[in-house]
Amino acid sequence: MIFQSLLPPVPDLPFPNAHHLFFNRPDQAEWEDYVFHVDALTGKARKWYELKDRVKRGATAFGNPDLFPHEGNGIVGILSENCVEYIALIHSLLAAGVPFALFPASPTPFELKHLVKVSKIKKVFTSPRNLENARIVAKEAGFSESDGIFILEGKVKGKRSFDDLVRSVKESAKNYAKPVGKSALAYLTFSSGTTGPPKGVMISHENVMSSTMQGFITGMLNKAVAPPPRSSDIPVTLVSMPFYHSYGLAAFCFRAFGVPCTLVITPKWDAKLAMKLIPKWKITMVPLVPSMILQLVDSPEWEKTDTSSVETAASGAAFLPPELRAKFQSKVKSALFQGYGSSESTLSIAGTLRENCIPGYKPIDKSVGLLMPGLQARIVREDGTDGGIGEPGELWVKGNCVSQGYFNDEEATAKTFTRDGWLKTGDIFTVDEKQNFYFVERMKDTLKISGVQVSPSEIETALAAQPDGLIKDVVVAGVSGGRTSDEKIPRAWIVLSQAGKKKGAAATIKVLEEWCQQNLTKQKWLRGGFEVVTEIPKSPTGKVLRRVLQDAYEQKKTKTAARKSKL
Repeated sequence: MIFQSLLPPVPDLPFPNAHHLFFNRPDQAEWEDYVFHVDALTGKARKWYELKDRVKRGATAFGNPDLFPHEGNGIVGILSENCVEYIALIHSLLAAGVPFALFPASPTPFELKHLVKVSKIKKVFTSPRNLENARIVAKEAGFSESDGIFILEGKVKGKRSFDDLVRSVKESAKNYAKPVGKSALAYLTFSSGTTGPPKGVMISHENVMSSTMQGFITGMLNKAVAPPPRSSDIPVTLVSMPFYHSYGLAAFCFRAFGVPCTLVITPKWDAKLAMKLIPKWKITMVPLVPSMILQLVDSPEWEKTDTSSVETAASGAAFLPPELRAKFQSKVKSALFQGYGSSESTLSIAGTLRENCIPGYKPIDKSVGLLMPGLQARIVREDGTDGGIGEPGELWVKGNCVSQGYFNDEEATAKTFTRDGWLKTGDIFTVDEKQNFYFVERMKDTLKISGVQVSPSEIETALAAQPDGLIKDVVVAGVSGGRTSDEKIPRAWIVLSQAGKKKGAAATIKVLEEWCQQNLTKQKWLRGGFEVVTEIPKSPTGKVLRRVLQDAYEQKKTKTAARKSKL
């Protein structure tokens, strides 16, 4: 059976560019000049009309070939941690019809080379801290450093900046926003999908508008049944989620344009800093992921932190165990919303709302909520037929927020997206009779560590690239041992080559571990350890049987724990 969202539908928007949804709506004409963005480290603030003017000027500069020579539909990379200017940049690019690609803020050179190959960018905006990485990008992409590297925020001698481009425009052109059409590419974000190394998810202007409207609609539903207690003030949100991640991008760079609000922006997540900022800025909204929640509740400073200003909190990007939710809410008494989504759906697929936001609705702790506005869903059995109420199966979703596929990768697109528009999430779900959705488990290889996608295949590729030729086969899979009961950490099973045998298992493992730490970001380090095996189990068709290795490891771990408990 096909499940239809019980929430109000997403209206058909006539805008020829997503920019108009964020800056040119009729209701915004009445907005006062409020403080929109605050740099949490410096206190520097940017108001609404200042941002609006900056985006106009930025878009005008990007549309002027004398100021910003650019090839046709060439993609612009963004390589930076969070900053106030990041939001101005992406909205300038959207308005100008220039697609962009969002690189992780702290990638390794090994990871960067793959992402550059996938995205085929022509220029890059970078933070000063990432300048050396930007030089790697320029070299890999084949553009000159002098013409292709721009500084996003701040100044670097000899480098042009986004600020230079904005200041070069004396007066914003009247037609600065370029009509591009709903299907035009807005940006690329990177996802491992159901399996394999990171791929470029194509998000169109229609995807952006549809996903943003989901947030606007659910926000209005929540407000209708429970107006904020501080309704006379502008809500203040702590922003620590990275903007290159779909959660951070959609929530703070897009959905925050629904109503006036103030975003207190940190470069990256820091639990100690967050506990200082909440009382300092009287934060009313705290968006988090489960690993962030765990760091807070496990900190000795948490109980001393004044969280009385917090009215709502949210958890997304990974499953939130009920026991962790309860621990958080024993101190923060506000509503805690949960959600489920993916880069391939732009952001949200399901989410919890306030009680009676629609007649009879009541949020359930173990549920990720209702299907978001404008979406259809199916629970698909292993044989490809549709399951019903209470029956587990792979969740498929369809709607205008669902991506058209992966950039320049028809094979991966065909595996994840059907020809008639369904997205195969790779996750097992059940649905109850009131259409509450429940996450069961992941059927795909991809891991979620601290809310970040980690591809076992990418780690395998990195291990195989170690130049000493110490292994002849390798497989990586998730095992227990993460920060929450749901989180799996990567473990490698390796078959030694003759060179590896000569060097010895322990010495080989040490070399491989150091190689991973040099070439992969921390979430991809093999915290689950290494194990030397004589062969990797495979099916008759050559498919790696990861489950055989995972089950053997978990059984051994359970027996070891039992023996220790007896002692």
